[in-house]
Amino acid sequence: MRISSSLLFFLFLLTACQNVRVTDGAKNIDTTLQALVQEAVDDSLGEVPGVSMSVIAPRQDIHWSGAAGFADKNEKTVLSPKHPSRIASITKTFVAAAIFRLYEMDSLRLDHPIVRYISQEHRDLLAADGYQVEQITLRHCLFHTSGLYDYAVASPAYLEAVSENPKRRWSRTDQLRFATEFGDPLWAPGGGFRYSDTGYILLGEVIESLVDSTLAYGLRQLLDFDSRGLTHTWMESLEPAPFGVLPQVRRYYGRLDFTEWDNSIDLWGGGGLVATTEDVASFVQALFTGQVFEQPTTLALFLEGPPAFPVSYLAAEDSQFMDYRSGHYSFDLYDKPVLSHSGFWGTYYVFLPELEATIVVNYTANAKQRLLKKTALLLYERSQ
Repeated sequence: MRISSSLLFFLFLLTACQNVRVTDGAKNIDTTLQALVQEAVDDSLGEVPGVSMSVIAPRQDIHWSGAAGFADKNEKTVLSPKHPSRIASITKTFVAAAIFRLYEMDSLRLDHPIVRYISQEHRDLLAADGYQVEQITLRHCLFHTSGLYDYAVASPAYLEAVSENPKRRWSRTDQLRFATEFGDPLWAPGGGFRYSDTGYILLGEVIESLVDSTLAYGLRQLLDFDSRGLTHTWMESLEPAPFGVLPQVRRYYGRLDFTEWDNSIDLWGGGGLVATTEDVASFVQALFTGQVFEQPTTLALFLEGPPAFPVSYLAAEDSQFMDYRSGHYSFDLYDKPVLSHSGFWGTYYVFLPELEATIVVNYTANAKQRLLKKTALLLYERSQ
């Protein structure tokens, strides 16, 4: 059984331990946060070239970013918190938020069938593979309950295909066709949970169809990148990088350097954004504190979990089940609810509702996950 990076991240949060004494951080928070980042690099014994982190906790007067180590395995470039990186599936949080902005604008309904907004070619591909296309709603795709086969990680076939031709430009249609050729419907819409990039590339198409432009334009306009100061965030290859940004942190999978591979392998809504940890933290903080949506009721709806599953689906017995909301996970950390998402290449965020605080961490490679939990513990300790 293949385990998703998001599931591995969740398991880490339940098992991480500590070395740096977080209780020492009450007096000099900047020094302690930098020590935690440095520890994440040092304790990896060379497996983690570099780590960057941003923390926003207004109640504790914290707005901090820092880094340690290098932006590449060759240790040629010292890592800075200003280095952007591909954030992969954290893009889903942005996509989900954009869908809810369109909902606020009365441009769509969450329970509309997704076929209202996608091309005839894509409708036909899904129908030919046996999908109940008129029953798959936007809400199903948001919650990963659509039954859509995940082209990206459901089997090794996609990685093998992209490895054979790293410079190939993949379209959304290519990926949807891949999903229908290598897998079949998992269940009727709403019948269970299975993480699926396929659903989110279709949500990306919904955004494009309703803004009559690219996904890059849709996210930037619907989520007000410019007014939010997201000056180091962009959809790679769909829009130019902002002027003056540093080169990206290199991205690795095992021994492979994916940085020069065409980014279309993860672009059309399941991934695609490049950002710094500070930009991600700024957006996440704004999102979960009610600054992105116009109405508080929209945020409340955004935070809701999926409708009840049929009795035939036993979530407690499904090792891949997680409490996935719209573009984010919900689980308990230190017996307190947190909201979170991870990205395949090594970017993670956690929002702590009780503290209204956000932590974002990015690893150059080989994430050794203790830093997020220890930083959360530090913030909880300081709040006492």
